Amino acid sequence: MGYTLFIDGDNINQSYLPSVIKYIEDMHETIDSICLFGKLSSAYLDDWKANYPPGSLVTHYNIYEGHKNSTDMRILGRALSMYYQDNIRKLMILSSDRDMLTVVTELPRDVQIIVGYCPAKTAKDLSLIHISEPTRLRRI
Repeated sequence: MGYTLFIDGDNINQSYLPSVIKYIEDMHETIDSICLFGKLSSAYLDDWKANYPPGSLVTHYNIYEGHKNSTDMRILGRALSMYYQDNIRKLMILSSDRDMLTVVTELPRDVQIIVGYCPAKTAKDLSLIHISEPTRLRRI
């Protein structure tokens, strides 16, 4: 069973995805599904929707405006749902900053988690943290 990739589409550009897929492949792993979260009516998500339309691998989740951290909460809720209902044990979360690290502390301990965040919001600054090894920071 491969990784399920959760993407905070409102805050991370789709140009990151090829390097993330390569990173997963370099670990001799696969991506089983991609969950894109964001305000689907936003023009910022146009590239995501054009290049990664809903289908067998990609699912889109609409987030409504007006609530701080609503995307984080929706990602956490979906991750917990997939953990308990679908037996998902490998997650990768792409977001714009480290606030997702707080969210993943709520997930059960047997989940393998990688969090990608972009402190400067540029592709060259994408950092990946393996939560099972919190002292190890890997850059791609």
